[in-house]
Amino acid sequence: MASAAAVIDPDCDEPALIERIAALERLKAAASAGQARAAAALDAARRLAETATGYRRRVAVVAWRRK
Repeated sequence: MASAAAVIDPDCDEPALIERIAALERLKAAASAGQARAAAALDAARRLAETATGYRRRVAVVAWRRK
């Protein structure tokens, strides 16, 4: 998918190149948004798993004891 987005026809005229750039900007924005949503979902899943196992509480207690 990413390699197909990088292919540019060298014989394109300026309006076609401008539209291509705009389309790539939209693709980049969508990819960034998807990455942010995936990162947030991963963080939520890890926090839920850590809470279920008591890991976060243990880390907090160890950190508190070191002070």
